[in-house]
Amino acid sequence: MIKKLLRIIRFLFIAVIWTSIYGYLARWLLIKFWQFDILYRKQWIVVEGFWNNNGVIYGMSDYLLLVSMLILLLIWIYGCYKLNKINYGKKILSIIEKISNRGLKQYEENAQHIVIKNLKVGEKMTVEDVIQDRIKQEKTEKGQEASDLRKKISEKIVNYREQ
Repeated sequence: MIKKLLRIIRFLFIAVIWTSIYGYLARWLLIKFWQFDILYRKQWIVVEGFWNNNGVIYGMSDYLLLVSMLILLLIWIYGCYKLNKINYGKKILSIIEKISNRGLKQYEENAQHIVIKNLKVGEKMTVEDVIQDRIKQEKTEKGQEASDLRKKISEKIVNYREQ
């Protein structure tokens, strides 16, 4: 219920903003091209009188006025629909992310790259394989350390006896 109410409020808010902006632009266009103000009541009375007296549309500009008024209505409905489908939260967050990442780019350009050795491209290893490889590495390293330690001790003993 609350989600439905929030959707209705969101739609009404977007529709009010869209209607005010679009209405201003549509009014400006109609005044500019046909000297017809859609908010002026006397001009609508003239159109109503023309219609009631079985007026005939003669010129191309009259047809264009009629078609433009019908198209303006369709564009208004389509605009409300499209603007309601936009995810504004995502848009705002992407703008904030771009602004916050702008300062990081200068540091990224100077950063040293990390090179990871002994990785084979395309090789897929399971966790068990990784553990087994790590155990083998540890065993060989400890084995080498022990043999090095034995050699050093034996050299010290030999050196001590020779003195």
